[in-house]
Amino acid sequence: MATIIIRGAGRKAPVPADQQGAVDPIVSMVVVGLLICLVFFVTGALTIQCKPRGLKGLGIVSLLFSLMFIFFSVFGIFASFAAGLNRPAAVIFLIGSSFLLLFGLGLMIAGILALSSNAAYQDWREVRGLNRMKPRRRRDSYEDDSPDRPRRRDASHND
Repeated sequence: MATIIIRGAGRKAPVPADQQGAVDPIVSMVVVGLLICLVFFVTGALTIQCKPRGLKGLGIVSLLFSLMFIFFSVFGIFASFAAGLNRPAAVIFLIGSSFLLLFGLGLMIAGILALSSNAAYQDWREVRGLNRMKPRRRRDSYEDDSPDRPRRRDASHND
């Protein structure tokens, strides 16, 4: 949001001839942001439905994203101070970076909680009967005699 506001507040520079058909970086940033949001929404919905077997992978991914967001937010905070806080765009960028820092810290807490509660989650799934493997269905003996189905060869036949 801050990047879009800053870009909109600035004057439009003429686009060089070699970049006439290029995708605007703002569009690609918005698309990547929406994809990250979609991934978090889907994994959260699957976790609520008890689909994942464990929370270890989700916790690790959450920690990695939190470190990435914290890095970018600290970089943004330093960049906004370097640009000077007397400009409104730098203040907006500082506010956006602060929200990104809070989001990164929240993801870090979620990742730590996911890793620390993995065993309890698996026990809970076991109590609900979700960890059991589905038993393999064995064919009954009368199914082996069906003329529609080719017979299995015994191990004693070596053809």
